Amino acid sequence: ARCLAVLQQTQEEAWPLFKESWKILHSKWYNDPSYERLTSNLVSEISFFLQQAEWYDEMEAFLEVVPEKHRNLDPYITMKIKVLLNNQNYQEAANILGAECFPTYAKARSDLMDMWNEAQEGIAAQKKGSELTNVEKHQARVQNRVPDNIGCQYA
Repeated sequence: ARCLAVLQQTQEEAWPLFKESWKILHSKWYNDPSYERLTSNLVSEISFFLQQAEWYDEMEAFLEVVPEKHRNLDPYITMKIKVLLNNQNYQEAANILGAECFPTYAKARSDLMDMWNEAQEGIAAQKKGSELTNVEKHQARVQNRVPDNIGCQYA
């Protein structure tokens, strides 16, 4: 099912096949020696897929079913952050971004930086009680610079 999912022409056609591959993996393969590796791979792939599709309801649902031991994967964590940002939980998103390293992101550090800045602007807007002007957005970003720990600066 997973192989068929990646061959589909649209995200809408691929998603049911990704769900089916998740169901198959978790119904028949618990005792297989490759179960943990396959689960990590599928968590990463589905997390990236849902982030690209920007399907926040599906992301939230998937966050809940991922086994605890696979919730430390960078794609899972970034998906969680994007859900938090979408739900305007800016402080929690910033806390996670500030605490993680994201070693697998390398040249995609700019995506992490964008999420950090969105969180900082959201926190400032919530404190203000209304939307920020462009100057206020800039001030929020300058006053809360992207932490050095986010991604690999030298990739």
